[in-house]
Amino acid sequence: MEKNGILQLSGCTSSSYWFAMRATYGRNIKAKSILEEKGIEVFVPMQYTIVVRNGKRKKLLMPVIKDLIFVHTTKASIQSAKADIPFLYYITRPSQGKNIPLIVPDYQMKCFCDIASSDNDDVLFLVGDDCSIEKGARVRVVEGQFVGNEGYFMRVKGMRNRRFVVVLDNIIAVSVEIPSQFVEFIK
Repeated sequence: MEKNGILQLSGCTSSSYWFAMRATYGRNIKAKSILEEKGIEVFVPMQYTIVVRNGKRKKLLMPVIKDLIFVHTTKASIQSAKADIPFLYYITRPSQGKNIPLIVPDYQMKCFCDIASSDNDDVLFLVGDDCSIEKGARVRVVEGQFVGNEGYFMRVKGMRNRRFVVVLDNIIAVSVEIPSQFVEFIK
């Protein structure tokens, strides 16, 4: 079942999905290493941040959101892995009186990962209310580094030019500045 572009899991355990999950108290890197040891594909959105320690400035690669993690596996595999990782939880959405794990479609996750893991210094992550796409136009990138990706072309608060934005169900969004001639509008 798909709702607002996000697939909701309903009883199927044989296919691999991208599960949106939380690792409490900022332990997403620890959860990532445990899952990778089990052979499970994991993605944690990261960005470089300037940190001052002992009066010295260091540029460190840090998670964008301290508890967010995306896991690509089957329902049975993640259930088994969760037994060994007590601090790992599904991000859920209410549906018909039940909380259903949030599943991100493969094509949406691919677009998100392409931008989030690029070396482009212009990448901007958006969280919470900044993820709103009400005024954005649906587009596909036809030229440049992100060719083939789909998302929204819109103005982002605090930015001068319109940006290409990929949103994951108002959890997180990633944006990058792209010239308007590099996108085609999708109806």
